[in-house]
Amino acid sequence: MLTMVTTTTPTAQTVQNPKCDVVQSLWRYCWYFGLLVVATIATVVQIDRHALELPALAKWVPSQFRSFALIREAADEAVRGDPRRAVGDARRLVAKHPIPAEPLTILAIAEHRAGDGVASSAALILAAQRGWREPLAQQSVAIAAMQTGQAEIAADRLSALWKTMKGRPHARELSGQLLEERAVRKKFASKLANRKEWVEAFLSWASRNLALPIFADIIEEANKKGATFDCAMIARTARAFLEQGALLPAQQLWASQCGNKIPSGESDFAFSGVKSTNRISYAPFSWIFPSSVGLTVTSSVANDLASIDFENKDPIRRLIAKKYMALPPGRHSIRVEADELGASSRSLLIRFKCQRQKIKNETEPRAKTHSVTDGPLLVDVPNEGCRVQTLGLIVGKGSGKNIRAIID
Repeated sequence: MLTMVTTTTPTAQTVQNPKCDVVQSLWRYCWYFGLLVVATIATVVQIDRHALELPALAKWVPSQFRSFALIREAADEAVRGDPRRAVGDARRLVAKHPIPAEPLTILAIAEHRAGDGVASSAALILAAQRGWREPLAQQSVAIAAMQTGQAEIAADRLSALWKTMKGRPHARELSGQLLEERAVRKKFASKLANRKEWVEAFLSWASRNLALPIFADIIEEANKKGATFDCAMIARTARAFLEQGALLPAQQLWASQCGNKIPSGESDFAFSGVKSTNRISYAPFSWIFPSSVGLTVTSSVANDLASIDFENKDPIRRLIAKKYMALPPGRHSIRVEADELGASSRSLLIRFKCQRQKIKNETEPRAKTHSVTDGPLLVDVPNEGCRVQTLGLIVGKGSGKNIRAIID
């Protein structure tokens, strides 16, 4: 009997090399470790960046990675810490970041607290030159310039803040302080000429927050320097004056900028200028036609008089027309006529109100509301406190044709 003996030859798949397993494992561990290092660095960098806004995070950033955290700590030390230590921290910050304006601003504050006015002024000037977008430097230089009588520099820094900050708190707070000075106002007014990118934001803020004589002086000085403004923007500013009852400043502003091109509409009570629900006439005394969902207002003509048609699909009452007026003292009759009123006939209301500047602890004048079905609205305009009035038409759900307002 023959017995066959078989032998198996090791192949590449069955033979395992212990050294290869070790190398593969090492590479795997190195790869994971590398990913962990990268993730850790990315996390630290993000913490460092957020430390600028959240100071509590600064202590978690290692010294080798500190950038924004260093700025935050140096700034806090300069404002609230020991002056000598603050100067040292600020100088190390400037040595690490010599080009940006922020470290120089922090150094200026630290030097000022330490009593070195010369070094503080030099650092502030460098910071302002390097960083037009660094608000603290611009603000500090502007205040220092005003206090030393350098109105041109103060106005230049203020305009830089409005250009870069577009009316944020730094610009608003500094404007209220600097523009009280006549010399700064004159210089700043010259900056308004041909500067469209930030002038509208300034005028909108100034018309509501600056004292009216100060604002009027700025506009007058800007006119002398050849400043020209968009009439739509001027109309919005003039209406802001009218809302406060300031008739003369509104008239002067419109006359100086746009009066020779567009009448103010002060003595024109006829409806005009409605071509779509979004159209607002430019003149400050022209009728305003607010737009809202479900409301349509269009122009029409009745008996050779300009009138409006409206349709309100919303059950909520809507203001369809508003006008600022300057009626003289005495009794006046206001009536609204219509050729056709639908379901809204009983809810078409006239609202009359005297406009004046709001004074703390003083009762605001109440609006007088009157239904058109009750005949004309009789109003007595007093000699004081009602130089500007507003007239509004309010409707409920429904429609109307050839609506006309007649004021005697």
